[in-house]
Amino acid sequence: MKKNIQIFFLIFILSNFAPSYASNNDRSKHTVKGGIISSSLCGKFLCSDIVGAWDKNKSTDGIRKAATGGNHLAQFKMGELLLNGENSAEDHKEAFSWFLKAANNGLANAQFKVGNFLQTGKGVKKNLKKAVTWYKKAAEQSHFKAQLELSLMYRDGQGIDSNKALHISLLKQSAENGNTNAQLLLGKAYYEGKEVPQDYNLTVKWLEKSAKNGNRDAQFFLGSLYHLGRGIPRDNIVAYSWLKLSAANGNDAAFYPMDLLISKMTDEEVSIAKAMSKEFMH
Repeated sequence: MKKNIQIFFLIFILSNFAPSYASNNDRSKHTVKGGIISSSLCGKFLCSDIVGAWDKNKSTDGIRKAATGGNHLAQFKMGELLLNGENSAEDHKEAFSWFLKAANNGLANAQFKVGNFLQTGKGVKKNLKKAVTWYKKAAEQSHFKAQLELSLMYRDGQGIDSNKALHISLLKQSAENGNTNAQLLLGKAYYEGKEVPQDYNLTVKWLEKSAKNGNRDAQFFLGSLYHLGRGIPRDNIVAYSWLKLSAANGNDAAFYPMDLLISKMTDEEVSIAKAMSKEFMH
């Protein structure tokens, strides 16, 4: 009976495993740290030049004036402000126009935004071929979200001919640049062995990178693998540690396997697992 439950659990993991590509875990390359904003946002411009345009104390009128005057950073900020407003169809349309201006000035994050608008049809007529063009521009500047979206479009043949080699190459680039969702997908790819040769060591490597960067889906998947011992040695303590982190990050699906594990663990093992979960995030 227990064996049947475990088999069902593994099938559930593999069939329902669907990470969110809009995860908040991908914020690391788009934040200000000590007056510096990452190159994935700056593109070809000096990161230090961005600080003034991102001053939250600036008035909307002041930002609009700078944007109208051709400041690419203010143009991007105008797009952001419109998206954070009433979020109407007209707001989307105007936001796209500002992002497009900034994108034409070489701003990688704006290029990604334009690609996303064109891919989804938000604020503009849907055009997958043009979306690919803009994602390519951003990806060439190491924008990890653009690299992932472009990778998936090559995989699915959306707006461009399907190309497995480019799909995997861009997926690896995005993962190496710190995209937790790309790290998760790459780890899963090495586990399944369909898109790349099966390699459990690389499965653990990329899932751990994603999990340690706070991706709750990677934490859940990694904990489940240790729980079931599929491709890696079974380890209840490590399994419980990752599942506990996933649950703490809002993944309710982690509670069921945690209950299964805790029924087989001693109090001491549970204490070790809880301490280990804290260490994983340092």
